[in-house]
Amino acid sequence: MAYTAKCDTATHTKWWITGTGTAVNRLSEVMDDNASGVEEDDNPGNYQPWSEFMTEHVEDGVYQIHENLEVGDGSTSTTLTSIRESVYFDDAVIFTCKSAATLQLGAKSGSHGVDGAMWNFGPTAHMNFTAAADTTANVGIYASLLHHRTAYSIYFREGTLEILNSILAARWADDSATYRRYELQTPAGTKTLTDVFVCNVNSLVIKSAVTATGVHVHRCGTGGWFESSQSFDGAKVTSATSFDVQSVLAGTTATFKDPVNAIGTVKINEASGVIIEQYTCNIHVADKDGANLASVTVACDSDAEGAEFSVSTDANGDITEQTIDYKSWTTTAETLTSYSPHTFTISKAGYETLVLEAITVDGPINWHLELQDPAGGGLITHPGMSGGARG
Repeated sequence: MAYTAKCDTATHTKWWITGTGTAVNRLSEVMDDNASGVEEDDNPGNYQPWSEFMTEHVEDGVYQIHENLEVGDGSTSTTLTSIRESVYFDDAVIFTCKSAATLQLGAKSGSHGVDGAMWNFGPTAHMNFTAAADTTANVGIYASLLHHRTAYSIYFREGTLEILNSILAARWADDSATYRRYELQTPAGTKTLTDVFVCNVNSLVIKSAVTATGVHVHRCGTGGWFESSQSFDGAKVTSATSFDVQSVLAGTTATFKDPVNAIGTVKINEASGVIIEQYTCNIHVADKDGANLASVTVACDSDAEGAEFSVSTDANGDITEQTIDYKSWTTTAETLTSYSPHTFTISKAGYETLVLEAITVDGPINWHLELQDPAGGGLITHPGMSGGARG
């Protein structure tokens, strides 16, 4: 099915694409499928020239967008794939992916992004990449770059969003540009960020449910601005000019699990806000001969808050992954609580109990421990003990 390109009126304040392209789906195919130009929706059979809407500077490679562009019309199933190309939007021009439409920048190869594109925006007002009504919009950004060159937010509101191996950037870092942000808004549709680099914006704003793994925020005003209780896994914040993490709304808990670097400066705007730094804990238990031990009790206690967990190993000698709080900040005074040192007790009938004391859990735990039986002379060892925790 070919693309159809239409504009709203003869004065064309916007234009949109419907339909699904063929093999490659580049923007050049939209032009190829509409050789007469862009049809006036209110005056069928009349066309406006392509030069009013889009210029192809390099064939199959570089495009300049001159008028507001929408992919889809809100109901027609439409797919546009932008791979290995650069798209530059004129100042004040905005883009929206509509309901029932899919925009894909780059492509996926297994669990990685390839064949990326670069889209460069300069809106003179906040821009909805997906708008409030676009509950079934679908956006995938793979091995690609979004470049943000003005002082206004780019919103991902409703719909499904996946950003993988990509960069969300801006032209320059400037804390005074309060609204130069990328914002993940309302929660309709899943939103996933994996191995994403964010730089030079005021902040990455989280207002909806998101699965975030390996996000690196660099040279921003605030590394993570949270208006929804969320967990960032394996995150890294560097060179934040104001705060590493900011919890903004009442009842918001911002959790950084297994951060690459420790959380430094924080800000809590509402008294019930919480910021937590925590680490995962995986422990394998064997006997002195290396055989897996099931039904071993593994307990962890914090000097600051008492019992953290008490679980048993499975048939493979492994516990279910646990999380251990390292630090938390509460109230608008950003009151700091440190939960380490921790004590780990590993016990099973017929074996010497192993106690590991004064362990500072400031990194992920991935331990292999061995229990000795009493006949072994009572020697208690824990070879293979590794991870971020230290005593």
